Formats: sequence, C-alpha cells, structure tokens
Amino acid sequence: MPENKKEYIKRAIFETNNWTESSLRLFAISMFIFNTDDINSILKAFLNNIQDINSISENKQKMFSAILINYLNYSLNHTNIVIKDNVYQSIGRLKSLRVDPQKLFC
Repeated sequence: MPENKKEYIKRAIFETNNWTESSLRLFAISMFIFNTDDINSILKAFLNNIQDINSISENKQKMFSAILINYLNYSLNHTNIVIKDNVYQSIGRLKSLRVDPQKLFC
C-alpha cells in the first residue's frame, strides 16, 4: 500500500471522535499499518470506553471483536512490545460475549 494511503487512513482513525461501525471496520482491517505504540494506545482507549461489549449493537460487537482478535493475533507475533493488560482485557471481553462468536464473523 502506498505511504500516502497509509497516512490518509491513519489520519482518519486518529481524527475519529465518534466510533461508528465504519470507523471500527476501517481500524479492524488496517490496524497492521500502525506502529505498536499506536495500536496499544488505540486499543486501550477502546477497552476503557467499552467496558461491557454486550452493551453495544451487534454490528459494533462484530467490529470490536474483529479488532480484539486482530490484536491478539498481533500480540502473538510481538510478545515483547504489547501491553499484557490489553491482551488480558481483550480475552476477557471476548469471553463475555453473549452472542455466539460464530455469528460475529459472517
């Protein structure tokens, strides 16, 4: 992906004040263009803002779950630079889902 497109996506994510399904989807599919510090801080903000994953719409649950799963995948390859609390909280949020996880990823 060209650098100018990466920068455009990053700017769009960093300028987001209201996380819609579209902005969550954009971050879910593009999080690997961010550096580790950015990923950790964005995820920490998500985790702090969404304490109960079941309190958001099912579509947002899908996007948030995709972000959490992508983060867990990322953390497996970057074990020495991820925030372990983010990993534990991500697992906890996914375990607390009331929706059947198979229905989240259609």
